[in-house]
Amino acid sequence: MPNVIDVVEKLKRRMVRDARLIEESRQELEAIRDVAERAVDLEMAIDNASNRIRRTISMIGNKQARAALEETNIGPAFLRKEVKSGERTSLWAFLQEYLQIVKEARVGDIVTFLQAVGIDYAKRQTIEAVIQLSQLQGWHRFEKTRRRE
Repeated sequence: MPNVIDVVEKLKRRMVRDARLIEESRQELEAIRDVAERAVDLEMAIDNASNRIRRTISMIGNKQARAALEETNIGPAFLRKEVKSGERTSLWAFLQEYLQIVKEARVGDIVTFLQAVGIDYAKRQTIEAVIQLSQLQGWHRFEKTRRRE
């Protein structure tokens, strides 16, 4: 049976090692905190950009996307994932992407664009419903204006 004093001494030594480890780890963490936070920011930016690329490919199709992305190193990887035009992307996502480029648009302009790129189910009533739903959910980007007569 181990001696009680030996066990207590070993526990104390381990405790001191752990305390030093904590001190050193905290110092190192403080030194790299900015880098770690930047890494998280970059991961989020990559995820957001990847989602926008997938939506755009889904919206404009592989042929046009291939022509635009062939000058990049990462572009072909997105094209290999076989994105089907408009099938897995919501109308809301298409609307968001469109409004990132065109800051102000009438519902008719949105419908015309989406139908022109092959989103056949984009009808005026559907777009208006998406806009109303987004306002109910707290996304107040849309402003109602009266039709010009």
